[in-house]
Amino acid sequence: MPWWRAGPQLASGEIYLGGYGIWKQRGLPEGVHDPIWARAFVVEANGTALANVVLDLVGIANGAIYEIMDGVVAATGGAIHRDAILVASTHTHAAPDLQGLWGGASAEYRQYVIDRTVAAIVEAYQTRRPSRIYLSTGTAQGNNRRGHGYTDEEVTVLDIVDNATNRRSGTVVNFAVRRAGRPSGARWASANRSREWG
Repeated sequence: MPWWRAGPQLASGEIYLGGYGIWKQRGLPEGVHDPIWARAFVVEANGTALANVVLDLVGIANGAIYEIMDGVVAATGGAIHRDAILVASTHTHAAPDLQGLWGGASAEYRQYVIDRTVAAIVEAYQTRRPSRIYLSTGTAQGNNRRGHGYTDEEVTVLDIVDNATNRRSGTVVNFAVRRAGRPSGARWASANRSREWG
């Protein structure tokens, strides 16, 4: 699956990490603890393509999402329609703030994320291959740390197998988990993901 990851450029410029405290309270990040990613995949059936990209960000502002959508439509000549592009974030509290709630990110870094995300989706579209998709669902024990009466414990797994090679080309796992493994004062960018979910 096509992806991009953040590099050392995170440490320069006005780029704040999102997720803890108030406006600019955490200060600028000190560097990159482990890579943050955008992972994209495209499925197509009966001439209709659907793109999905997941970014390691606490969230992303609507304006940036719309720019990603418009960029994908332009780069694919309309082969992927705007309403068939899903942009999601993992909600890590250790990645740049592209929502503008904790200090924001420089215009240059925001544009970098948009451009690289568009490129990942376009690469996924251009390298798609005939495949089989297997869908599995199940449950995992959840713990709602805030004591709300409802916890989503469903786990959904898409397994994508290349028809020509009969090998797995990708696996997508959706589980409503909020992992906060880094302390609130940490100032290193991180995907903040368990190794098992790498």
